[in-house]
Amino acid sequence: MPYSPKQNRITCVALTVYLLLLAGIAYSQSYNFPPRLAPGYFLKDSANLLDMQGRVMLEGLLKRIDAQANSPLVVVTIDRMSTFTSDQSEFDVFARAWFNHWAIGSEADNTGILLLVSEGDNRARIELGAAWGLRWDSYRERIMRGLMIPAFKKGDYAGGILAGAQALADMAVRGPHGVPPSLGIVAELMTIPFIQTVQEWQALPPLWGLLTLVFGLLSIVGSF
Repeated sequence: MPYSPKQNRITCVALTVYLLLLAGIAYSQSYNFPPRLAPGYFLKDSANLLDMQGRVMLEGLLKRIDAQANSPLVVVTIDRMSTFTSDQSEFDVFARAWFNHWAIGSEADNTGILLLVSEGDNRARIELGAAWGLRWDSYRERIMRGLMIPAFKKGDYAGGILAGAQALADMAVRGPHGVPPSLGIVAELMTIPFIQTVQEWQALPPLWGLLTLVFGLLSIVGSF
């Protein structure tokens, strides 16, 4: 006997539910994230990158942001990504999965912010809720390149995390429809490719460093 249209619909719904269950099982096997933080807590320093004073300062800042803005800011540090997954995917995919697993921010607003730092992988990521849109991507990148990465390169993880969190706090207060704030003249300069080239040049042998600097200057002249 052929299926009726109603039976076909029931079969399709059952198949969809089954596939979603399989996807959920596969997702849970791919990642081994810790339980989400208790309400009122926004910091998980698993890698112990912050001293006691830095931890107290950061926790105070994160709690103030939660009280002032609708955009919760969560900071997480880990030793390395492989502790939580065997899938060696891109770090941004890993950060997005963590953001979703912890459900940072409310479903209605979706303005949560996650700052994830992995010391062993030398990686960091600022993950934003969908409500922030694309217009804040540039500001997120400027925070990383202008404030956090320069500090990390010096081994100052605490300083980089605190500076990044403060810039994200300014962002959270303004909200998705606000105007991105300035990072300060020094941090803004650090986002310019030529300045980054000079930083890398300082770590190179003299001859290669000189050549890198010359090519950097030529590229600036050529752009004009």
